Amino acid sequence: MQKQEIQSLLEAEAKAVASIPVTDEFGKAVDLIYEYVHKKKGKLITSGMGKAGQIANNMATTFSSTGTPSVFLHPSEAQHGDLGIIQENDVMLLISNSGKTREILELVDLAKGLRPDIPFVVITGNKDSLLAEAATACIFTGNPPEVCALGLTPTTSTTTMTVIGDVLVVLLMKRIGFTNHDYALRHHGGYLGDKSRKAAVLEKNKITGMEQFNFKALHNGSDIRGIARKGLKGEQVNFGPEVIEKLGRAFVIWLQTYFSGKDKLRISVGRDCRHSGAELSEALCKGLTVAGADVVDFGLASTPAMFMSTQLGDNPVDAGIMITGSHAPQNHNGLKFFTSEGGLDKNDINEILELAENNPHKVRHKGSIVREDFMKTYSEYLSDVVKKGVKHAEVYDKPLEGLKIVVDAGNGCGGFFATEVLQSLGADVSESQFLEPDGDFPNHAPDPEDTTAIVSLSNKVKESNADLGVIFDTDVDRTGFVDDTGKPVNRNSLIALMSAIVLKEHPESTIVTDSITSDGLSWFINEHLGGKHHRYQRGYKNVINEAVRLNGIGQETWLAIETSGHAAFKENYFLDDGAYTAIKLIITLANLRSKGKRLNELIKDLPDSVDSCEVRLMITSSDYIQAGSDIISETGIMAGNKSNWDLLPENYEGVRVKCSGPGQDGWFLLRLSLHDPVLALNIESNESGGVQKIAEELFDFFGRFENLDLSAFKRFGLL
Repeated sequence: MQKQEIQSLLEAEAKAVASIPVTDEFGKAVDLIYEYVHKKKGKLITSGMGKAGQIANNMATTFSSTGTPSVFLHPSEAQHGDLGIIQENDVMLLISNSGKTREILELVDLAKGLRPDIPFVVITGNKDSLLAEAATACIFTGNPPEVCALGLTPTTSTTTMTVIGDVLVVLLMKRIGFTNHDYALRHHGGYLGDKSRKAAVLEKNKITGMEQFNFKALHNGSDIRGIARKGLKGEQVNFGPEVIEKLGRAFVIWLQTYFSGKDKLRISVGRDCRHSGAELSEALCKGLTVAGADVVDFGLASTPAMFMSTQLGDNPVDAGIMITGSHAPQNHNGLKFFTSEGGLDKNDINEILELAENNPHKVRHKGSIVREDFMKTYSEYLSDVVKKGVKHAEVYDKPLEGLKIVVDAGNGCGGFFATEVLQSLGADVSESQFLEPDGDFPNHAPDPEDTTAIVSLSNKVKESNADLGVIFDTDVDRTGFVDDTGKPVNRNSLIALMSAIVLKEHPESTIVTDSITSDGLSWFINEHLGGKHHRYQRGYKNVINEAVRLNGIGQETWLAIETSGHAAFKENYFLDDGAYTAIKLIITLANLRSKGKRLNELIKDLPDSVDSCEVRLMITSSDYIQAGSDIISETGIMAGNKSNWDLLPENYEGVRVKCSGPGQDGWFLLRLSLHDPVLALNIESNESGGVQKIAEELFDFFGRFENLDLSAFKRFGLL
């Protein structure tokens, strides 16, 4: 009989838990705690009376031990001075089954008197109570019947409160990416401390291998890139603190060879605003210093600033490292390396990865870490370039007065450009948007090629009657623009505009671009502007290196630029710097305005293609490089033997074909992707429907290759 009763009581408790209403208030509560505690650096304050108070106390302990700083405040003690624990950006979590507990309602009034804007998360069994009305987020227990024989003592209701607290803890742990390593740091002794440390070691072995870890998998052209936090299903974290510490040590060893055994190295470290950045920066600085280097920590920075730290100031550093995932998903991150000669090449990256795999040694004498606000120095450099470029006769220090410029930083690291550069030069930047760094990138992707981002900036420029819109990627090495009519200036039009500016300064010089630029752009540079268009391989580092090579053989080249928005100028160390590209254009805008002219007049003669697209074809072969190369070769042979199709000369990547068949009047480029098992197919036509006609002929030809996935041709209605 007793067993049946126990079973019945357990079932009643379980039913109450299963009946807790799952509403949007859970998510709202998690968002509040995350916003105030983890982003605004406040804390969580829990409170309740009696059994609810015991639960609130337990919650504070559990939240704190899992990465969300929390304290318990007893309502009675709050009335005798302890209320002073409440600070700016704190959030309160209050528990009352009835929602009428006098001491809790008084605590609400007292807290509002001290901090009128303090938010409240409430857990209650009475959603119509005064406490529920005061809540910013209110989670309802479902008000289950108590299993107490008298129906009076809070029993089942306290179970639901405890479970709701557990749910909030788990959701916050996932939101902040809390790990076994993080847990171990908060539990130095006892069973849980030992267990978490053992689990952290297992995680480390999964992440780093260590002996088995494949550092080469992090190779991303001239960068290093990996997955720093859990994200999509199936993604494995491979870029944690242990990995980045080894990479730091490896870089120091590589630099010692580069500098022929220089005894003491100074290396700057910066990062973008991704949530993994601070932890990775700490690990990187540790790796650099245990290898003997001195570190200058810049905190949040831009990628171009890291290179400029090797050039500017009273004591330039020997090298710089930027921790950034660029435009990759927010759970990814990576490293970009610089010396005073520029960014490292892919062969250099390969050497660093090999050194990391060999477990680079530590040294006896650790280096030091100092912190510096280099972004101020870098901003002053950019401002001086503008002042010298505009040379305003009346207001030299405010050469941009009268210009309204909208900056869209996409919540990346480019906000400084509006506040520290343009505003200081007199520009009106009041309509700028998304300047605050936020690793969640809540408004749109920080990417000048993202359609949503461009539309958002275009609308803001038109609404505010601005003279120009400027948009950056996360780490500010790429940029795009919107003119005063709201029309995007990117890809071919961006290259055309920057070419017009450069060729006025350096007539008949060469402009190096990537391979997917249009025929109309070639005409514009060669015939209209009188320059020399030199198409080269896709990849910003490839384009930059080619410009350097051309100068080395006596072919004057002042601009290397990609359709993606990477632009590098000879006078600026051939550094792909989005902010420098922007000031180059803004100087021109200011000078044109003084003459009553508009920026878009410079490219009014640029021919626009009627239609264009990019199709990405997956290669299913394990040796995708060889398979892709074979397909490109056979495509070239086919095109060379086909009437009305002609192979274009001086092509440095894949195969480029001019298509002059009926209704085509265009071209296509077939090339291997830089990083993926993909053949990228770019098609452009000057006739309506021309892209479709070219695509149809290519689809028929590609059908013979069993290792080529043609599903991307669905967009043309061919499958």
